This record gives sequence, C-alpha cells and structure tokens, in this order.
Amino acid sequence: MGISKWTVFGGSYGSTLALLYAIAYPDAVKALVLRGIFLGREEDVAWLYQEGASYFYPVEHEGFKKMIEPSKRQDLVSAYYEIFTGDDVELKRSLCFCLVPMGRLSVRLVPDLSVQTDPITDADISLATLECHFFANKMFWNDDNTILNHSARLHTFQPILFMVVMM
Repeated sequence: MGISKWTVFGGSYGSTLALLYAIAYPDAVKALVLRGIFLGREEDVAWLYQEGASYFYPVEHEGFKKMIEPSKRQDLVSAYYEIFTGDDVELKRSLCFCLVPMGRLSVRLVPDLSVQTDPITDADISLATLECHFFANKMFWNDDNTILNHSARLHTFQPILFMVVMM
C-alpha cells in the first residue's frame, strides 16, 4: 500500500492492540489516538469482570454472574470461557444477554441501564468467545505488564488520548 507511517486508533481492547502495535513497530506509527485505554493486565480483567465493576453496578454484576454455578464464581472469565467454547448455543446466547450490560456499563461515562432487547447474533457470540479466549489465557503474554514494561518504545510519536462521552 506504500504507507510508511500510520495513525493508529483504538478504544478499549482496540487501545490494547494499538499500543501493542506501536510497541512492536514504533517507526511505523505517526500517532496513536486512544480512548478508554485497557492495558489487558490480570488486575484490569479482574476489575472489569470479577469484582471492581460490581462496586459501581451491583445489580448488573449480579446478573453477570448469576448464570455461573456458585462453585465456579471465583473465576468468572474462565467459567464464561468454558461455556463459550462448549456446544450449547442457547446457553451461549443467554450468557451474551448477561455480558452485554456489563460491556455497556464499562464503556460509557453515563451508563446505559436499558434492558437488552436486540437479539443476540452469532457475531455477538463470536466476539464474546474471542474476548474470553484472550482474557482466560492472560492475553498470551509472558509478562502481565507487557504494555507498561515496554512503553519506552512509544517515545517516537505523540500519543493523543481522548474520552468520548456516550450517552
């Protein structure tokens, strides 16, 4: 394509990918435009899905974990991953109805507390499975703090950070 430098955009998990790309190819990045930065560390995943978000949205978090057997609730991501890699498509659809509200809450400044009414699609299930796959496998990193430990490679350009207020 003949492009020597890119401006790379990413939000949430996309910001994780953008940062990893910039670390791997710093000379190919003109700028980073990031929103809702997610570093992908175990503590970030745990905050989002295991406990932290439950302090802000206890009702929605209870709905998120209610479909998981009590004996497996100490690791919700692994429990969800086990189901999403199984064969029960209807159970996967039901779990997506629990995942969607948690996702909506985590990406908005003013949370969307409306009830999920759109049908869950195969694409929704695929996205949830992919997300669980990376989170359950600790992003496939040998170093839990990969982005911060390699952030010195990000010195060749000026990052642009912003927050979009979605209402």
